[in-house]
Amino acid sequence: MTGFEFYDQTARAVIVAADREARILGASYLGCESLFLGCLAVEDSLASQALQSLGVTLEVAREYTKDRLLLWSNSAGSPSGVFPYTPPARIAIEGAVNEARIAGASIVGSEHLLLAVLAQNSMLITVLDKLGLTPGQVKARVTELIHDGASGLPIGVRLSKRGILRDFGEMLMTGRLLKIGELSEDQARLIAAAIKAFAG
Repeated sequence: MTGFEFYDQTARAVIVAADREARILGASYLGCESLFLGCLAVEDSLASQALQSLGVTLEVAREYTKDRLLLWSNSAGSPSGVFPYTPPARIAIEGAVNEARIAGASIVGSEHLLLAVLAQNSMLITVLDKLGLTPGQVKARVTELIHDGASGLPIGVRLSKRGILRDFGEMLMTGRLLKIGELSEDQARLIAAAIKAFAG
């Protein structure tokens, strides 16, 4: 599984939040439904903004998920250590990297993780149905928010000043910003956006 080296701060926060949500639900594993709740829980993420704009709240989604959660056989309840991932959740976490590449992003955001989760035929589908939504509707909204207000920035760049600087810093720290002569177009535009945000 990916070591999350290509995940930005919000996407990593979603993974942490998903673990917390699984424990709140009393689950013995971490599935796509917990990743979905994790996306909602990280309120400053694009994934959460997309879901909230569709009328989805963490509290309601958590309640619907709890009603449909099928626990793995585990008499000890939730594990005290790291949760095992269900196969769909594992595929989604790895697939988020591919979603980012398809979108032309240089780093995985919460929106790519959400899109990868939606692609899995998991229990989440029944939760969405209870919420009056389909995976296609959520995907369309995520895509719309990625493009709306992007102002020519590459897909995957956060729209807030804080987010732009955060992504820029992560690219610097992980060595994905190459020397000036080798910068890709997306990286060059990201630098320009970061400088503009800082100056503003």
